Amino acid sequence: MRSANPRNDDRGMTTTSLERPTARFLRLRPRLLAAATVFAVVSQLAFFALHREYERDEVLPYDVIHAIRTQWWVTHYFVGTAMAFGFGMVGLAIAALVHHGRGSTWTTVGAALCLLGAPAVAAGVAAEGAVFYYVTDQAGISEEAASRLLAHTNPASSDSVIGLLVLGLLVCILGSIAGAVGLMASREVLLWVPVALVVGTVGMAAAPFSVTWLVSVPRAAAILAVGWYLVRRSSGDRRVP
Repeated sequence: MRSANPRNDDRGMTTTSLERPTARFLRLRPRLLAAATVFAVVSQLAFFALHREYERDEVLPYDVIHAIRTQWWVTHYFVGTAMAFGFGMVGLAIAALVHHGRGSTWTTVGAALCLLGAPAVAAGVAAEGAVFYYVTDQAGISEEAASRLLAHTNPASSDSVIGLLVLGLLVCILGSIAGAVGLMASREVLLWVPVALVVGTVGMAAAPFSVTWLVSVPRAAAILAVGWYLVRRSSGDRRVP
């Protein structure tokens, strides 16, 4: 029976039309975040595979940088920034997996820290790529001047041009640890997932570049596991295997 007040019918139809796409998005959101975890892992592994191996406190000589200047620029400016924003994506994925109940405060704080630190990491990585690329342009700057500028790319230097990268990375590490604590408290995942996330994240930031890709594998596995749990959650399966 049609309502006597057509304005009520219009309001009901409008509400229904808004609810349908919203409901579809909410069902799709876990799968989108799961896809984001895959993106984060691929960009992370690609960055460390393409990055030249050297000690973190080493200042690479001019001739070494000049020989790989294009590769260095692409690795940092594009792949590195993608890896940086992957920190934020992973933080959001963990917060979506544990968004209420035990551990949710930790995962929310972790996501906020990762989202805060990711742009700083992206800016620092991009700056490192740009500085190395342009100072080795022989048409625009002398080798002597370039060598002096390269000395300021050492993170251990008090006036390093990539200090923002170090600061953002520390914030993202704290966010990842907070997210791991939330995962552990929630019991939504197996214990190895938060443990691997912490071990891989800290190791990735501290290990020499010669073994960074290997040390970061536990983090990659944990991130993929979070994505897998999100897909299972979207299908209605909440069991912890």
